[in-house]
Amino acid sequence: MNYEDTYQYGEQASTSSNPYIRFLACQALGYSRDARSIEPLVRMMDDQDAVIRARAISYFLRLKSSAHITQTQHDALGAKVVPILTRRLKDEDERVRKQAAYALCWVSIPENHEQQTYSALAEARRDTVVAVSQQAVVALRYMEERLTNVAAMGRSGIQLPNRKVMPTAMPAWFRG
Repeated sequence: MNYEDTYQYGEQASTSSNPYIRFLACQALGYSRDARSIEPLVRMMDDQDAVIRARAISYFLRLKSSAHITQTQHDALGAKVVPILTRRLKDEDERVRKQAAYALCWVSIPENHEQQTYSALAEARRDTVVAVSQQAVVALRYMEERLTNVAAMGRSGIQLPNRKVMPTAMPAWFRG
């Protein structure tokens, strides 16, 4: 089976009524190395089954790191997936919440989603499940680091909590 076949199988199986088949679809799409597999995986992040939602996020990250996508595609992907991941931080299943927080460490967060994402992660930091809370803290640190680096390169800046001086070019919503 080549990558094209893997993608075709995953795409067809992603809409199956059988959760096990959808689980296998996540796996096939994640290993396909085909950028077209991103769309069905993103769609499966809203699956009715929590295991499928968690696996879709996990395999999405695997695919994102192995597929040949341009920086422009990567940025556009952030605009599509960040709202879903932010919403999944409030999922009823702790595995999904943890995977969503982890994924937010590794996706490009568009400027117009930064404030909402930061607020959602700050709220997830108070999750009653320790693993979710810890992953949210890690994601917040990654986000703060990215914002600091972006500000150092000249974009609007923010004042990070518990930090002495940050570039003045950080987003106004974060200056607080």
